[in-house]
Amino acid sequence: MKRPEYYQNYHKHTSFSSRYAPDSPLVYQDYFKEAEKLATQGIPQIYSTVEHGVQPPYFRIYDDLENFNKEHKTNSDYEPIKFIFGTEAYWVEDRFSNDSSNNHIVLLAKNDNGRKKINRAIYESFKTGYYYKNRMDLDILLSLPKDDVFVTSACIAYWGKYSNMYEGEPDWAKIDEITLKLFNHFTDFYLEVQTNNTDKQKVVNKHIIELHYKYGIPIIAGTDSHVIREEQLVDRDDLLKSKKISYPEEEGWNMDEPSVDLFIERFLEQNILTEEEVYEAINNTNVILDFEDIILDRSLKVPVPKKYKHLPLADRNEVFKQILRDEWKAQKGDINEAKFDEYIKEIRNGIEEVIGCNMADYFLCNYEIMTRGQEEYGGILTPSGRGCFTEDALVHTKNDLKSIKDVKIGDYV
Repeated sequence: MKRPEYYQNYHKHTSFSSRYAPDSPLVYQDYFKEAEKLATQGIPQIYSTVEHGVQPPYFRIYDDLENFNKEHKTNSDYEPIKFIFGTEAYWVEDRFSNDSSNNHIVLLAKNDNGRKKINRAIYESFKTGYYYKNRMDLDILLSLPKDDVFVTSACIAYWGKYSNMYEGEPDWAKIDEITLKLFNHFTDFYLEVQTNNTDKQKVVNKHIIELHYKYGIPIIAGTDSHVIREEQLVDRDDLLKSKKISYPEEEGWNMDEPSVDLFIERFLEQNILTEEEVYEAINNTNVILDFEDIILDRSLKVPVPKKYKHLPLADRNEVFKQILRDEWKAQKGDINEAKFDEYIKEIRNGIEEVIGCNMADYFLCNYEIMTRGQEEYGGILTPSGRGCFTEDALVHTKNDLKSIKDVKIGDYV
């Protein structure tokens, strides 16, 4: 096995991981700048959106990374940093039970379909799996498309609660059974080894190597970075102290982003994996470079009202224009006739702008919603306001509708 020349840090965290508790003092741009050091030498690097339990504002990250890469377009040696979509999910066997194990698992999207399915799984973990934290379960995990999602066993929190290793001598039977289900489902399921020179991590790594040879499950090296440089751990400690939080179980953990040489050195110092196994695990991180590029669609998607779905866009534009003609005829009696030409000019300008932006469907949706509200539910359109209520705006009281100016003390609103 060839000694690795570089690796991909797919398992890392920023301040976006702090939904439940502070976890990292870094922002995603810090990782951009670190990856830049190798990317400018033509060494491929990734940025993964992996955070605890949630998905950060990845459209913003995607755009910022795209712009960051563009800043180097004059450098012919520069290798653009690759965007990787993923999450470190919380999971239990059954999300409908009161199981607060909250085990960890890393999910990475190999393509855009994987991204969509992981997003849906995160949504479902909030909708139907929330118990202290949003939890996926085996039903959700095994519903993910086997060829579109890349899975790793994350940190020791994947094994802990279901192996009883936090309480004493591990009993691997239950977690191994689950692990085999996941391995048999996903095309890419990896057991993640880490460099923490602690008794529990050594026990986990030793067991991982046993499973690796017994069942042929591949291994992969994770950094679980919460900072980039070791000296930044002081900033993380200050962050935790400010929230009166401590994680004593992290004593002895490596939480930075090491160089490839230091990464290898730490594994060898841990003395569980052989040199060959270390090289294999680190080299396997570079498989992630083969993922399909995810191209996010920034176009605005406006739903088409059901009654117009059979019509092409050009015909829907004509419907939009006809509605405006009809409404103009119906409402022009309330307008000063001396201003008709001004109104007609602006209406035409508005029509041209809306159709030019392909936004007629937005107005058709609003029109149908308001029409249905009036015709089926007796709704009343209130006068327009500029981001706040006008004095003539209508509000519901216990017995009728009133303008805000007519609401009296004691009215039930």
